Amino acid sequence: MTRRRNPNPAARHLWHAPDGQTYPLIDAPASTRIILPAPSSEDVAGAATSDPNNCAIARCWMRTNSVPVAQIGVHYAYIPIWKNGQIKVMRTRVPKSTAEIIEHFDQTGEWPEKTNVELRGISKSARLDSKRAEAKRTRDRWQKMGEPRRKKRVRVHLRDASRRAQVTVES
Repeated sequence: MTRRRNPNPAARHLWHAPDGQTYPLIDAPASTRIILPAPSSEDVAGAATSDPNNCAIARCWMRTNSVPVAQIGVHYAYIPIWKNGQIKVMRTRVPKSTAEIIEHFDQTGEWPEKTNVELRGISKSARLDSKRAEAKRTRDRWQKMGEPRRKKRVRVHLRDASRRAQVTVES
């Protein structure tokens, strides 16, 4: 039985937020650049180090966009946006310059003064749809590898009709 694919792309991928809610997940297009202003002193004071759900950038995003939750890690950021009257979560990539700022904050607890933060879109090869297709190709490849590559040949040697047959298997 073949599985029917849901035509709604937002329903295929869901993000389970730390607050228990589930939101539709979309990948940001590769050309996307989001520049966030530097977090305020209240954002930095209330932030926790080494916590992507409660970092200074996440608190700044939640405050400026009136969303309940955001998660900004060293490699990827999950930022909720309002789209057509409902919240959808956009998955973005965190560039190296922003990751260095986050790591500095996690180590020292201090935010560099007036430093803007940039988030970028996801490349085509790193998209969730692409990863799902690659996983299927890998799964199919492993299933094929489990089968023998060629059939084994069996030779039967008969010496006399009175003796038993000797069977040798060659691979």
